[in-house]
Amino acid sequence: MIPAAYARAVASLSGASIPVVSVLHSATNDDYSNPALRASEYLLRFAAAAVVTVTDTARDNYRMRFGSAGRIETIPNGTQIDRFRFNPAERHRLRHALKVGEKQIVLLQVGRVARVKGQVSSVLALQRLVSGGHDVVLWFAGLTETDEYRQEVVEKIAKLKLEHHVLWLGSRSDVPSLLSAADVYLMPSLREAHSVAMIEALASSVPVVASDIDAFAKLSRFEGVRCIPVSDSASYAAAIESFIKYQPRFERDLSAFSVKRVAERYFDLFKQILMRDDFGTDRA
Repeated sequence: MIPAAYARAVASLSGASIPVVSVLHSATNDDYSNPALRASEYLLRFAAAAVVTVTDTARDNYRMRFGSAGRIETIPNGTQIDRFRFNPAERHRLRHALKVGEKQIVLLQVGRVARVKGQVSSVLALQRLVSGGHDVVLWFAGLTETDEYRQEVVEKIAKLKLEHHVLWLGSRSDVPSLLSAADVYLMPSLREAHSVAMIEALASSVPVVASDIDAFAKLSRFEGVRCIPVSDSASYAAAIESFIKYQPRFERDLSAFSVKRVAERYFDLFKQILMRDDFGTDRA
């Protein structure tokens, strides 16, 4: 939102007739909760040819703060869907490389190690699964953003005696292979904008257990997705358990989230903007 503000300010001060499209993608889905940023948007909002949000929640929050002045579009984030398709050969290779037992269940959580990503919630659910007799391992993939929180997670793992059930993978470039190797994907985030990681997981056909936040509401309609209150470790573990009994995969139509489709929607928006005189009146 700050680069968009700069662009609109420069365009306004220079007098140039250059349309600016402002894209909002804050993880809070409320880019202007900050009073200073909100004040700047009051001054600059009419300089945007359109405002794009990546979720309906962000759109609604923007309208709540600034009304319906100007054009507001919701265009979700996109990703390379085909790159994340389930690959049985990669599943076998990676599980063998990481010494996964033939019948062992792999839970995967991808994302930076930070409180907002909820790794502790996954550890608490893991403890319930292990206590219930399940042969399960939890993989954490992602860089550490907060050392203090990482230590908190490590101490929780040690306290629950789960050291042999958790594998820290760090930052990885082979996420498609990790998704193929996993049996259940976990996403207990406290907040997200429109998660590309969630779309990638859905594309891999893996079952998904995620938090019941607004950002995931529309994605919960896909088969094999359960959105639950992850702060309740019993409910979280039960949701995971509902998938690991049969270890299913789910084919999902994610064409609306492909890079191609998202690019087409932006192109259509730009074309419509450029077809207006002074970016305000439709041309005949």
